[in-house]
Amino acid sequence: MKAGSVSQIITFDTKGIILSSCDSLFMLSDMLGKNIYKKFPVLNCVEPEIRCLSYHNKPLFIAQTPFAYKDFYSICDFVLLHHQEATEIIYSWMITDNRVHNRCRMEKHHNVAQPSARNFIPVNQPIRSSIR
Repeated sequence: MKAGSVSQIITFDTKGIILSSCDSLFMLSDMLGKNIYKKFPVLNCVEPEIRCLSYHNKPLFIAQTPFAYKDFYSICDFVLLHHQEATEIIYSWMITDNRVHNRCRMEKHHNVAQPSARNFIPVNQPIRSSIR
């Protein structure tokens, strides 16, 4: 991981095999040769669109997607595009970390996931009500 990085590019082939990663947001080099769709289920729902990409089409842009992998969590933008290298078709997946722009949403999500101490009622104590 590179400090201050806001994007990472992962390349994979038509079978979904991960070919390379710049590892700027999270470490993925240890997953080279693995299937990207199994490692990142978030891509399963757009796999048909990815397979239909060609260099004639515009890149596939997916905005504001909650994304987590190992210790990395953020709200990211994804750009997927098709290109050809020699005789092989390659797909590139650019992940852009929008943590700076979505700080309020990230904090809100984190706070909702944590129970508030104010609303916490110990299990052993009876609930008292002022209803008469």
